[in-house]
Amino acid sequence: MALTARVAAFGITHNQDNPFELGGFNTLTFQVAKDAANLDETSSFLDSKSSKKSWRLIEHLMFEPKNSAWNGAVFVGYGRDKENGGGDNKTFSAVARPIYHFTDAYSLAVELGTTRYTPDRGDTQSINKLTIAPQLAVGKGFWSRPVLRAYYTYASWNDAAKKAGNVASGHDSAAAYATRTSGSSYGFQAEAWW
Repeated sequence: MALTARVAAFGITHNQDNPFELGGFNTLTFQVAKDAANLDETSSFLDSKSSKKSWRLIEHLMFEPKNSAWNGAVFVGYGRDKENGGGDNKTFSAVARPIYHFTDAYSLAVELGTTRYTPDRGDTQSINKLTIAPQLAVGKGFWSRPVLRAYYTYASWNDAAKKAGNVASGHDSAAAYATRTSGSSYGFQAEAWW
């Protein structure tokens, strides 16, 4: 048995420092993939029958003005996956995370996000979320780590997303959120890198 994999992928990125005199950076990326390559970081290299074509456009703006108590980031993405012989799935996501710094060590981050997935067959799935997170960090910069944060998240989703989540995860009506279209969570998070 001979295994063959057909993979084709291409990406182009434009980077800009200090856009609009806001500090930070702006990155615009376009990616396209064909056959066994997928843009969601998975690959079915052993599936030589794959005929998927995907593309996406991603905008990522991080702002950090000098002498300001504010910094943050905005992300917007749109993509499509098409299968030969049918299937045209569309995804749109947008996330904004402004952070206000009361001091060099204490800040408040707010994250607001939405995602819409429109499958070729079936109803559009949507989910929205709002997170509020007081933070302690070693500095005032957007990327300052380590950081310790408390968070509260409220999310809402439509019936189509509820159904898709239950089917994909195998949850039944006894699972958390399985019969609901909204929910919240809270906790603590520590984040560090080196």
